[in-house]
Formats: sequence, C-alpha cells, structure tokens
Amino acid sequence: MKKHIRKLLFVMLIFLCVNIVFDAFFFYQSNRTQKQYDAILNEYISQEEDMFRVNQLMYKLQSLTLSEILSTDEVTKKSYITQIEEITTEITELLNHYQQKQYTTEKTNIYGNLYSSYTAYLSDLSIALTMDKEGSIETAKYYVSNVMELTLTDINKSLDELYTLTEQEITDLKNTLALNISVTNTLLVFFVILSVILVIIIFWFFSKFSGEIISSYAKEQQEHREHVMKMQRKTIENMAELVENRDGNTGEHIKNTAFYVKLIATQLAKDSEYKDVMTDEYIELLKRYAPLHDVGKIVVPDAILLKPGRLTPQEFNEMKKHTSEGGRIIDSILADIESDEHVQIARNIAACHHEKWDGTGYPAGLSGSDIPLEARIMAVADVFDALISKRCYKEAFTVQTAYDIIEEAIGTQFDPVVANAFLSLKPEIEEYLGPKKEAAC
Repeated sequence: MKKHIRKLLFVMLIFLCVNIVFDAFFFYQSNRTQKQYDAILNEYISQEEDMFRVNQLMYKLQSLTLSEILSTDEVTKKSYITQIEEITTEITELLNHYQQKQYTTEKTNIYGNLYSSYTAYLSDLSIALTMDKEGSIETAKYYVSNVMELTLTDINKSLDELYTLTEQEITDLKNTLALNISVTNTLLVFFVILSVILVIIIFWFFSKFSGEIISSYAKEQQEHREHVMKMQRKTIENMAELVENRDGNTGEHIKNTAFYVKLIATQLAKDSEYKDVMTDEYIELLKRYAPLHDVGKIVVPDAILLKPGRLTPQEFNEMKKHTSEGGRIIDSILADIESDEHVQIARNIAACHHEKWDGTGYPAGLSGSDIPLEARIMAVADVFDALISKRCYKEAFTVQTAYDIIEEAIGTQFDPVVANAFLSLKPEIEEYLGPKKEAAC
C-alpha cells in the first residue's frame, strides 16, 4: 500500500472514531435531558400533591377544632385534640421539607408567606382551644369560623400562586428541554449519517487494499501480542514474588512449585488417565499460573502470616481465607487480559489448592474429582516444597521425609494418580534440587 493511502486510511479511521464518540455523546445527552425533564416533572407533581394535601389537612384541622369546641364529652374532646396534634405535625413536616429546599427567589418568598400564614393559623387554633378550655365557647367558635377562616384564605392564596408559578416553570422547562432534545437529536442524526458514510468509505478501502493491509500489519500485531504476553507473565511473576517476600520467603517457593507442577503434568501426559487433558497448552498454563497459588495471602495480617508458633483456631480460620481471596484477586487482575478458560484455571489453582482428596480440606470441602485437576497437581507441588523448606514456624524436612509424607497422604490428602506420578519423578526432582537437597538434609 502506498504511503499516502495508508495515511489517508489512518486519518479516516481516526475521524470515524471521533464521530462514534460524538454519536455516543449526543445519544447520551438526549437520554440525559429526557431523564432530567422526567425527574423535575415528577418532583413538581409530588410537590403539587403535597401542597394539595396541606390544603385538605388545614380544612380538616378547622373542622376538627370546631367539633372539639362544640363537643361536651371529655373523651370525645381528647380524641379530637389527638387528631389535631397529628394533623398539625404532618402539615409542619410537609412545609418544613419544602421550605428548606433551594428555589427561585419568587418561589422561596411564596413558601415563606405560606409558612408564616400557617404559623398564624396555628396561633389562632391555639387561642380558640384555650378559649374553649376557659369556657368562652362562642368566642372560640368565632375564632374558628372567622379569624382562622381569614388566615386560611391567605394560605389558599399562597397555594394558588404556587400552583400558577409551578405550572409556568413546568411549561418553560418543557419548552427548553424540547429544544435541547430537538438540537441534540438533529446532531445525533447528522453524526450517525456521517459515521455510516465513513464506514462505507473505509470498507471500500479495505476491500481494495485488504491484502496489503493484512501483510503490513500482521507482523506488528504478532509482535504486540508477544509483548503483551511477556508483560502479563512478568506482572504475574512480580505479584507472586511480592506475596512470597511478604512472609519471609525469597521467591524460591514459586519457582520450585512451578517446576514441580510442570514436571508432574508432563509425567501425567505420558501415561495416565489424565493424559488426554494434558495438552502442551494446558501444561504451559499450569506453569504460568502456579506462582499465583498463594496470592490471597496478601489479605492475611502479618501477625498471623509471620507467627513463629502454631496458629490458634481463630488465626487458622483467617489464614484459610487466602484461598477464596486468592480466587477473587485472580478474577480482578486477569479477567480483562485473559480468556475465561485461562482465568478459570488460575482461579482454581489459587482457590482450591488446599482442598483434600477425602473432602477434609478448605475452603469448600471438595473431594475426589470435584477438586479441579490443576488444584490437585498444585497441592502436591506446594506441600512438597513447603516440607523441604524452612519457614518461620518450622525447620526444613529432609527430601526423603517429604517423599514419605506425600506417600502416606495418598488417597486422603492427595489424588493417588497425581501423587504417584510425582513420586515416580524422584530422580528428576533430586537433580533439580542439587545443592538444595543437601541443605535440606
């Protein structure tokens, strides 16, 4: 492909991406504007319903007050007083709710007038009830029927002003939002059409120069994939070493266990009931993700992780969490960069490598073939290396003692096929250990 054509194609791709961004932006704006309108409209409807409720309650309050004054039965009078107090509380809460909100100056003034009138209304009500208690029933009736009625008229006037203003605000808002939506949708259509045109042009270029495009970018893509894979593997190795260094290890444990895992898997691929599973890709994945088996220890407190003596039951329960937490961490760090199958293998290694063949392990108490195969392989490698390594809570066992412990746990802790495959690899393991074997002895 000629250089100027490649540049033109690149510019068109960039322009298409920009158009797609604009399309998404205007689509988002259109929806956002509509949602804003719906939210504000719902707020106004709720506001009108509340004010209508206030109006109803005030008339009811006036009626109850008059009924209380006219009643001669003490029990009935107390019942009316209780209802009056409940309604007064409800009205006060409603008005306080709206008075405390931020509105335009005009609406704020209306709410202020409404609240002042209501305060005067309550004062009139209190005076009427006091007069009733003092025996001035006619004067009390006058207060309810005339003074409180005048105050109620002022309240109704404020409510009418509020309804009128609210309706005008809704109308103005609707017109503004309708204009915004119209402009936004127009621009959206424009950019969508422009994007379609660009896609057609780009497809034409690709169809005309597809062979040259593939050949020119294939090598770059391959190099990029290899670079990304190297970065991923390095990230995995660094994370595993960080966790190992935290509990006092030097990183040898993750190197050793990765070696043992690959060795066992290779042996199983030769002649075992698992040989069909042990493809070259699967074995490579086991080796790649084995270093992450203890990544969950990052959540275990130092006081437990570095404790030189035996853990208490409570501390051991905290230590157990590193398996399930390891699975969670694997999901978070690998989900976006690896396939689901690869993530599942890594998660199984981290979450299930302390499960036991007889079901007495943790965290889920899985048994037999319910334990993922990669976790069964990891379990043997992890235990063996832990046995022959010095830890803050123990000295190193000899290699032969470690073999004996592995053998004794066949069928209880370990999968018999996996454990026997490991034990058949003594020459290879001892050759790998070399001077380390002598140190462990």
